[in-house]
Amino acid sequence: MSVPRAPAGSGPAGKRLWSSVLARYDLEPAEIELLRRACRAADVLENIEADALASGGAFLPSPEAAKEWRLTAIVEARLITALRLPTETGQRPQHRPGIRGVYSGAVGV
Repeated sequence: MSVPRAPAGSGPAGKRLWSSVLARYDLEPAEIELLRRACRAADVLENIEADALASGGAFLPSPEAAKEWRLTAIVEARLITALRLPTETGQRPQHRPGIRGVYSGAVGV
């Protein structure tokens, strides 16, 4: 099976994530969109980290950069989790609905 090309404008981190996921899994169109966004987040994280290294340190150069890195890392993790990729045993992780979950429309519960 041929892996589709990464979205235009993807950087190295995004391309690595894209190819590693699509080499193993067949995704639905909505899942492809989640993956595309996760790849974009991976590229942002890599750029922030590269800026930190270019400035001569292992730490992020400013509180704003640290905040952006942290928030982007959270978004990336949530997007990848939302894909619910199967484990090595072939099972998908349990779906965990939001706070209202299956009870949002229930009456008298």
